[in-house]
Order: sequence, then C-alpha cells, then structure tokens
Amino acid sequence: MKTVKIGVREYEIVYFSKNNVDPNLFKPNVQEFDDKMAGEIDSLQNKIYISLDQCEESQNQTLMHEIVHGIFRQMGGDPGEIVTDALAEHLYALLLQNFFDFSKKQDLTKAELEEMYSKYYGGKHHEQFADN
Repeated sequence: MKTVKIGVREYEIVYFSKNNVDPNLFKPNVQEFDDKMAGEIDSLQNKIYISLDQCEESQNQTLMHEIVHGIFRQMGGDPGEIVTDALAEHLYALLLQNFFDFSKKQDLTKAELEEMYSKYYGGKHHEQFADN
C-alpha cells in the first residue's frame, strides 16, 4: 500500500482501472465516477484515487494534482482546477527536473555561509555572521 503525507494527514493512494472499477469505490465521499476522471482525492477517507488508464507520466502528474488539492483544502479552500493544475504541473516538473533529496542535509561552516551570502546578496559581510 502506497501512502503520501499531506500536512499531518496520511493518504492511501488507490490505483484503479476504469474497465474493472467497483461502482461503490468512490461513494459516498467522492464525486460520481466519470469516464474521463484521471484522479480524485477523498479528504474524508484520506484516499487518493489514480486511474491506471493513462500513461505513467500522466499518473504521476495526476497524483501531484490531487496532492495540491489536498494542500489547498488543508489551507482552508480550493481555488479550483485551473490554479491547481498549473501549480501541480510546475511542482511536478520542478521535482522531476531537479531531483531533490530532502533527506540529506549539510552543515555549512561560518566561512561557507559568508561566501554564500556574498555571492548571492553582493555583501562582503553580514551582521548575522559577525563574531560576538
């Protein structure tokens, strides 16, 4: 069973095929099943449904789209499909193209922090790095 955490909630990811879908799979908490549906998030049951009747790239993009819906809902509102789709597409591309590994963290020395600050902000020194 695959899961994804959105904020403090853990969602089960359920993959389905429209050819053999149980009509009760999406009831009562998700919109009625639609032949064109690529995915859906059920915030009451903490499930994300992804259709296998699309290529793998589209499945991944759909998963990101549903995750963005989940983020917006936890923030208090969902701006709708246009904003959600645009943000999901950009986040998916960002992660795909830049392969982030958030598990590896690196401690920088004071000299490295000063060099980084100088490089990006044009300053020679910043009071944050001053010796006390």
